[in-house]
Amino acid sequence: MARLALIAYASLLSASLLAPAGRAGVAGAGLFDRWTGARIRAVALTLVAYALDEVLRFVPVGLLAVLSVPPALGDRPRVLLLAAVVGAGSVVITGLVLTREIGWQWPGPSDLVLPAMGCAAGVSLSLGWLGGRASIATTSSLLRSLHP
Repeated sequence: MARLALIAYASLLSASLLAPAGRAGVAGAGLFDRWTGARIRAVALTLVAYALDEVLRFVPVGLLAVLSVPPALGDRPRVLLLAAVVGAGSVVITGLVLTREIGWQWPGPSDLVLPAMGCAAGVSLSLGWLGGRASIATTSSLLRSLHP
């Protein structure tokens, strides 16, 4: 069932039904118009909203990717292998979706940063949900150690 949901969600993403309109465009004067301080604030808020939307759009891809493979929660090395394989698979699915969105050209690394963060969040949330409280604590401590 999760595999069918993953295929359906990826189809919705590639059909641009869930794509943000305008790709973070803000109408009006230029970004560095010195006469309007509100202009810079509007652009900054729009870019933050766009980045949040791009990350949240791809969280279900990581979540459904984990749910579509057989569970491996008893053995720690097997869980890490599962997370790596599912993470790579969800980024490949994301790359295919973005390829469709930008006109059949493979996305560059900068195009994949925010969606890959969403996929990683989905993978970690689903593994934490399946593994219980101990795995959520382990995942959060791992994420804290990665932060500079």
